[in-house]
Amino acid sequence: MASLPIIYIRVRRQRRLKAFAKQLPYALDLIKSSLEAGHTLLRGLQVVVSEFSEPISIEFRSAIEQSRLGLPLPRALEEMLKRVPQDDLRLLVVAVRVQSKSAARSPSYSDACRKLCVPANACSSRSRRSRRNPR
Repeated sequence: MASLPIIYIRVRRQRRLKAFAKQLPYALDLIKSSLEAGHTLLRGLQVVVSEFSEPISIEFRSAIEQSRLGLPLPRALEEMLKRVPQDDLRLLVVAVRVQSKSAARSPSYSDACRKLCVPANACSSRSRRSRRNPR
């Protein structure tokens, strides 16, 4: 009985991470579109917060608030990565960190986001095709 709360917390965490992973490609695509439209990365993150539901909106909101309180944006995103260990998010954090150190223009963010964005449907349809037509 004593382990029941721990199991409950683990199950809730796994569900939250799964939901985050499901929303992440679409959020990255929205950030990419925002950057291509000429907005800043911070504005792109704000759009994600306003357009998406939990859990991704809460995590990005937390990173934005940390940035507003004085934490550099790359560091705030690294803190988010500690809470939500996703490989695609890790690539975004690395791209932001490299971009901030090189002080280049924002299209590099857009290129990094473009490479990360693979719609979830494309992956599932690709795997279905490979099961039907093995090579």
